Amino acid sequence: MEEPLAELERVQTHLLQRISKLEQHSHLPTDSPLTKDPENLSDTDTDTVSRLSSILRTNSVNDFSFKRVASDYYDWPLEARRNTLSAASVHHLCKSIVLVNTQAPSDVVDCSDRNNSNIVLGSMLKL
Repeated sequence: MEEPLAELERVQTHLLQRISKLEQHSHLPTDSPLTKDPENLSDTDTDTVSRLSSILRTNSVNDFSFKRVASDYYDWPLEARRNTLSAASVHHLCKSIVLVNTQAPSDVVDCSDRNNSNIVLGSMLKL
C-alpha cells in the first residue's frame, strides 16, 4: 500500500512543479506568492504537505490544495487574500495553521481525542 502512495505523491509533486512553472510564465506578478518554485521548498515543507495530504485522503477528503503565501499574508487586506487564493468571497477564507505537538505520546496521531483538537475559524471572525 505504501508503494502506490509514494508513486502518487511523486506524480503530484511533479504536477505541482509543472503548474508552478506555468504560473511563472503567466501574467501573475513576479512577487506573487503563487509563483514560488516548489523546488526551493525545504524537505520539512514537502514532508509536512505529504503528511497532511495523507491524513486528508485517509479521512476521505479528496478535494484540497495547499498554497504557500508570503510571510506578511495576514497583514494583507481580506480582498487581496481572496484574490491570491482565488476564493469566491472573503467569507470563504479561513485561518489555517498546522502545529505539531512534538511532545505528544506516540499514540496521538489525530484529533479524535478532544484534548488534541483542531479549530477552523472564518477570516471574518476574531479570536
